[in-house]
Amino acid sequence: MKTASRHHQAGVGLVEVMIALLLSLFTIGVIIQVFLGNHRTFLITEAVARVQEESRFALNLMQKELRLAGYLGCISKQGVTITSTLSATTTPYDFRIRIRGYDNLGSTLPTAISGLFGAGEPKPRSGSDLLLIQSPVGSGVPVIRNNSAAQLFAQLLSTKANYCAPNKPAYSDFCEGDIVMVSDCQKARVFQITNVQAAGGELNINHSNSNSYVPGNTVSSWGGNSAPAEERFGPGSLLHRLETRLYYIARPAADRPWTLYRKSGSAAGTPVVDGIADLQLTYGEDRNRDRAADTYVTAGSVSNWDNVMSVGIALLLRSGQGGVLSSPQSVSFAGGTFQSADSHWYWATETTVALRNRVP
Repeated sequence: MKTASRHHQAGVGLVEVMIALLLSLFTIGVIIQVFLGNHRTFLITEAVARVQEESRFALNLMQKELRLAGYLGCISKQGVTITSTLSATTTPYDFRIRIRGYDNLGSTLPTAISGLFGAGEPKPRSGSDLLLIQSPVGSGVPVIRNNSAAQLFAQLLSTKANYCAPNKPAYSDFCEGDIVMVSDCQKARVFQITNVQAAGGELNINHSNSNSYVPGNTVSSWGGNSAPAEERFGPGSLLHRLETRLYYIARPAADRPWTLYRKSGSAAGTPVVDGIADLQLTYGEDRNRDRAADTYVTAGSVSNWDNVMSVGIALLLRSGQGGVLSSPQSVSFAGGTFQSADSHWYWATETTVALRNRVP
């Protein structure tokens, strides 16, 4: 008689369970570490890409306007005196300035620019710099026939309904109240438009002293066939709209990051690039009259602004998202070292821009 064999099944012991749990925890830990590492790499990559994009935009904008600073048409480098009929000669209406810098701003702004900021308007960051640039807007509108004592006659290039405030049309992108310069290769004149209209397929621009706009004109009548040569502008002359623009760092609100602002005259400043933590400027000054920069100095050390040939721009940028870095960052910036106090990514960039209308 055969005896049935018995099969014994052994259960999982406590040791095996503990080993399995340990291996599982180790595997999960590795997966979490890989995930966290990839996530931090993603945050850094995204922060760097966005900061670099913002720096390129900010630098390109400032470079473009600096290269146009002081442009006066074909008389840009001839040292011709500009005649102004504007009633005011202070900033931003003195277009002989062309470029000016203000260094290490404090809570009280310099007198020359303090009046340009409204009471509730974000003010420039203390310790940062401010750049003032004067240049024309657009490529210029040709004058088509000799001016009369009351108006100039230019090409009608476009008509835009409700383009100008309050709901008035623009002709060749000119609005009533615009400050413009008319120039040829011998002379230039700055005045304020008091009336602009299309008539007979051409653009008629008036310049009365009605004081309808700020700052207004001191005289109403100039030009015409019997006027002195310095008042006559005909074919070959160009009309440009002029602006005084300010670049500075400000904060839109207490909980918002520092931002690069662009301001036109006394109009409210416009934020153009977020995350610009600081702006520092140096100026290449010609001190031996060879039309080349001999030394770079801060605004307070410029001896003659007419001899500034180039501008050095240094921007410090901050990523919009925090938690990018595990510890505060040290960054070389504007000849020193910036020490952050948070986990944002900071990046410094610098460039030098030649003023084309001054260098040979």
